[in-house]
Amino acid sequence: MVILDFGSGETCQNSRLEALKMIKEMDNVNSGKRRIVIKWQLFNTVPKAGGKTVTPLDRDVFDYAYRLAAKMGYETTASVFDIPSLKFLIDNYSVPFVKIACRQSIYELLLPKIPNSVLALVSVPSPFTTWDFRLSMISDNIDFLCCVPEYPANWVKYATLFGGFLSVGISDHTDNFELFHKYKPTRYEKHFKLPDSKGLDNGPWAMTPEQLEGIL
Repeated sequence: MVILDFGSGETCQNSRLEALKMIKEMDNVNSGKRRIVIKWQLFNTVPKAGGKTVTPLDRDVFDYAYRLAAKMGYETTASVFDIPSLKFLIDNYSVPFVKIACRQSIYELLLPKIPNSVLALVSVPSPFTTWDFRLSMISDNIDFLCCVPEYPANWVKYATLFGGFLSVGISDHTDNFELFHKYKPTRYEKHFKLPDSKGLDNGPWAMTPEQLEGIL
């Protein structure tokens, strides 16, 4: 599975037209050989990135993008950062999983609120965290992505921290595809952008349609 992080309201500029372009450009390079899941970011309480305020994704833009992608045969979900956003997502949409970002405060806030029928895909900063979660939550609806929460991150740091865990799943914040090619993860998440995208989500850790085509 390849999980494409389309971001918050930054990359799409909260524009239906821009969201359409992102989905179309992604679809144009899809070989059909891998399962692709589109993932947005939903929040009411605005997080900050590098001290800068991040633009929330408008709910109507998410709804438009979700329905458009569904018509084209793609699954859509979101990373959620607060309880209202979690409720909005799971009450209104059929999603393959709910993504939980690599933040202890978000783990504690949201994981107890996710129904057992919904898979929680959690980014974790070390394999020790993975085992802690398995033991403490005692739940079959939690799985993990290895994550170094830096932008951009060094792929060697991933390898040093996680080793063989990387074959299970990676949330890749590096500016290359070394992790994908070396570990061939079952689940692989990376930010997605268009060549002319703007905003905080379009750094070197985000891949273009041309780069996506190279791994599909």
